[in-house]
Amino acid sequence: MRRYAGGFERLCERVDFSYDTNPYDGGYTAHGWGRRTAARWGGAGCVGGITWYEMYSYTQSGRMTKRRLRLELSPFVIRDLDTTASYDTQGRLTTAAYPLTGEQHTYEFDTMGRPQKLRDQSWTYLVWDTAYGAADQMLTLATPQWTETRQYNARLQLTRIQQGSAFHLEYRYAASGNNGRVTQQKDWVSVEEINYSYDTRRRLTMTAMAAQVHGGEHEISWPTRPATW
Repeated sequence: MRRYAGGFERLCERVDFSYDTNPYDGGYTAHGWGRRTAARWGGAGCVGGITWYEMYSYTQSGRMTKRRLRLELSPFVIRDLDTTASYDTQGRLTTAAYPLTGEQHTYEFDTMGRPQKLRDQSWTYLVWDTAYGAADQMLTLATPQWTETRQYNARLQLTRIQQGSAFHLEYRYAASGNNGRVTQQKDWVSVEEINYSYDTRRRLTMTAMAAQVHGGEHEISWPTRPATW
């Protein structure tokens, strides 16, 4: 991927992508055929003189199992940050391990195959008691700090998220049209209300804050482009 300014390529913004095989560390990538195996950007003449790499490895079915970020300052100064992931026989993510801290998260699922619990490598649960509605919409989940509840309207559009008394947002939609666009958001903790407006192309054009807080409007303009069809 290359970017140009004034007819000249901006070399430090170039990103080179590799597919099928990994030209930087051939032993790192498994099952790379037909998939992206690496990316490279930066270089000696760029910020910090650092060359950056990303490398990927997959299962046979195409799930990413390893991802590496490499910093190369010279052939003798190379640092790698690695993440790994594993999956069950149904292709669901079951574990994810992160660099630096060595933290590993394990996901557990309910009988319907939906995420229900999340724990770390010491078997401390970070999320539990996740419950769903008949349409698989999330209703509740618990963490060590709070319990979150969610509400929906008859169209299954999210209308409310609440975490005890510390966080409480309400989303309001147009009474007609069924277009899924939020027309107003209310924060019941700060009593702040924000109104949203859209143009005929369904793009957000204005946000207006209710006057009882501190008022103010923000208008968003979009460039006019000729039709291409």
